[in-house]
Amino acid sequence: LHMNPSKRTASKLRYAIDYLALCAWAFWMGGFSFYFGVVIRVGSDVVGDSSQGFITQAATGWLNFAAMVALVLMLASACMSRSWLSLGVWVILAICQAILFVLHARLDAMLDTTSQTILAPESFPSTHEWYEFTSAIQWLFAMIYQGSWLAAHSCERRNEQSSDKNS
Repeated sequence: LHMNPSKRTASKLRYAIDYLALCAWAFWMGGFSFYFGVVIRVGSDVVGDSSQGFITQAATGWLNFAAMVALVLMLASACMSRSWLSLGVWVILAICQAILFVLHARLDAMLDTTSQTILAPESFPSTHEWYEFTSAIQWLFAMIYQGSWLAAHSCERRNEQSSDKNS
C-alpha cells in the first residue's frame, strides 16, 4: 500500500496490458476453438463441404487478424513478466502464425471465390492439411502459453505476499 507513484503507475500499466492480453487471447483461442470445433461441422452439414470451405476462407482472415492483435499484447505481457517460458512459447506461436499467413495466401491463390471452385485440386488438399496441422500446433502452444502465464503470475503474487510479510 506504500508504493511510490511511479511503481503504482507501472503496476497499473502492467495490469492493463495483462488484462488486454488475456482478453485478446480468449477472443482468439475461443473463436478458433468454437469455429473449428463446431461451426465447420455444422456449416458443412447445412451448406456442404465446398461452400463451407469458402466461408472458412473468409473467416480465417479475421481469425488471423485476431491472432496478430493477441500476439502483440501477449508479447508485451510476456516481456513485462520476464518469463522465459512465456517468451519462448510466444516465439513458437509467432512462427506458427507466420507459416499460417504463407499457407493462407497459397490456399487463397488456389481458390476462385466468384465461381466457388478450387483452381488447383491436386495441390489444395496437402496445403490445407499443412494449414490444419500448423493451426493445431499453434493451438497447443497457445494453451501452454496460457499455463505459463498463469504460473508466472502466481509466482509473482506469492513473492509479493512474502515480501509484504517480511516488511
